[in-house]
Amino acid sequence: LPLAAAMPLYNRFGDLAVDVVRDNPYLLADRSLEIPFAQVDQLAIELGVAGDDPQRVESALIFELDHNADNGHVFLPEQKLLSATAALIGVGLLRQEHLEVLGKAVRICLECVGIG
Repeated sequence: LPLAAAMPLYNRFGDLAVDVVRDNPYLLADRSLEIPFAQVDQLAIELGVAGDDPQRVESALIFELDHNADNGHVFLPEQKLLSATAALIGVGLLRQEHLEVLGKAVRICLECVGIG
């Protein structure tokens, strides 16, 4: 991990920082820490996080949403988000249920939009 992340982690979690990161390494993907998602994901895998672990899927979905928002997108079709996220983390297929759980957890807006 980047040395620059040590103090923010300690300031946020105190003496429990190592345990907190071990329990959920995807907390390191917080944008304020500026650690690339790929680096966080690699660390998580090295710590034994399974490829289809809900923490991993949730973090990857958030990364994809942030990435697209940074590129000016305020709307992303569900299937595009799911397929891009599946490709990012190398899993076969993500389902709508993954988005519904994420929607409740971080309050993303999930709506069907009629086009045309």
